[in-house]
Amino acid sequence: MGTLSRNELGRRLQAIRGVIWQEALAGDWFAELLRDYPARLSTAPRGESRPSVSRSQLGAWMVRDPDVACRLLADERFGFRRADGGKAHLQVLPLPRAHLAQERAVQQAMVDAVRPVLGQAALRRSSGAVRRRAEQLLEGADTRTEFDLLNAYAAPLATAVLADVLGLQDGQRAVLAGHQLGLGLVPDAMVSPQTLPDVLALSWATREVEELLAEHGASGDTLGGMMAASVLFLATAPTVIARSVAHRLSVGTDHGPVDGALLRWPPLRLLTRVAHTDVDVEGHRVATDEQVVVPVTATGAPDRLLAREPQYALIRPLLSMTVEFAVDTLLGRHPGLGLSGPPRRRGRSPVTGALSEMRVMRR
Repeated sequence: MGTLSRNELGRRLQAIRGVIWQEALAGDWFAELLRDYPARLSTAPRGESRPSVSRSQLGAWMVRDPDVACRLLADERFGFRRADGGKAHLQVLPLPRAHLAQERAVQQAMVDAVRPVLGQAALRRSSGAVRRRAEQLLEGADTRTEFDLLNAYAAPLATAVLADVLGLQDGQRAVLAGHQLGLGLVPDAMVSPQTLPDVLALSWATREVEELLAEHGASGDTLGGMMAASVLFLATAPTVIARSVAHRLSVGTDHGPVDGALLRWPPLRLLTRVAHTDVDVEGHRVATDEQVVVPVTATGAPDRLLAREPQYALIRPLLSMTVEFAVDTLLGRHPGLGLSGPPRRRGRSPVTGALSEMRVMRR
């Protein structure tokens, strides 16, 4: 991406978008997901029953059966990159500074390196700080009548919690906050072409935050692990907080676990692997370097599938703790809260299903 001019990059993104659009109009299920029709995420292709394994015209294999998907995600004949180490053919942007889509050994090394910061023991020590951050944000936010819960509360809280966990100082926290939106675009940008301004913003964000963490003392696997965790957490936490609030309001309770919302709206909705050798999958030959995609929401087993993503599994405890404290604190402070209207989805977000706005009001 660094060797392309802005015009060249814009044309390339537009060309990829055009191919996806064309196949989506022809009814290709995977293309429709990448184009991002929110209502299509758990439905079968038009006029067809739902096969457990099928091939998209874009060249990817779709696996919808949860048992098959679980076995495949754990199968070491599949990796995250091509057999020669290059990025997957259907990965739109390389984004090496995000440190995602690395092979298993690299991912595990990064996970091990940042476990002292993001592991269960570390989170138990920081749980009080997370609750205090939520309380401080509510004290400073204008929540008198109607407000945008996502952008006034959920996103700032996620950024503040991450900065606390990483041990950032005031100036560094400001840099992270300034790039929260850019980092949050990364998982979607890897599989679905974003607008040119968004791609430039996320590219700048990954560069700036990686340099910030390096200046903070992180290097090697620790730096990679912190970057990957930062990207995944900021890409998922704001929307999961907002969705969890909406879920609590819909079921009529101001307390309880957040697992219901996580099951209904999984933080990651598409998981991918690349075959490192020819593999038979339910009678279908998946050739070397072909990509396999698991639409998490269509399988009905999001927890089982996401547990097989090492980097997501690492942030899952922090995500759950942050969401639980965020929702409990908000609804404890404003028990009469209600939705002003349906949440607004951000377009081109097939992986995270990110929201752009969720307005609530005090009754």
